[in-house]
Amino acid sequence: MCLFFVCVSPLFSQIVNEGIIKIMPSTFVYFGDEYTNKNSGIHNNEGDLNLNSNFINNGLTTAAAGITRFNSAINSIQ
Repeated sequence: MCLFFVCVSPLFSQIVNEGIIKIMPSTFVYFGDEYTNKNSGIHNNEGDLNLNSNFINNGLTTAAAGITRFNSAINSIQ
């Protein structure tokens, strides 16, 4: 008889942008962990972005018509 135990736990990973991230209109994007926009990164939000952790912005960020929400209880001030 073999018994298998599976441990299910949520996995999160850091998002690092070194190029271009464009969130299109009518698009919903959720980042559950830290999001870093590097010096070479361009972040263009025209959709709906939800961040649940830190947003480290060293690059260019534009938002023509997008919405950005910070949902972190730990990092409430950005």
